[in-house]
Amino acid sequence: MLFVVRGHLQSSQVLRDGLKSCCMLGPGNFSGDELLSWCLCRPFIECLPPSSSTLVTLKTTEAFGLEAEDVKYVTQHF
Repeated sequence: MLFVVRGHLQSSQVLRDGLKSCCMLGPGNFSGDELLSWCLCRPFIECLPPSSSTLVTLKTTEAFGLEAEDVKYVTQHF
């Protein structure tokens, strides 16, 4: 998961019907919420979910990232 601290990112993904969806992420926004669903799925599946988004920085950006194992740990302990 990626949390935007400062700056802006453009998030884009191709939808099932072939159309492209774009949105802007700024401070306080995050990407990668599919990891939360993956971590909370029971029975747990070891295979990581694919990311369908492409992120591009639009200017200098500061972000905080959590790897899948970190998100898994947090969801199991809190």
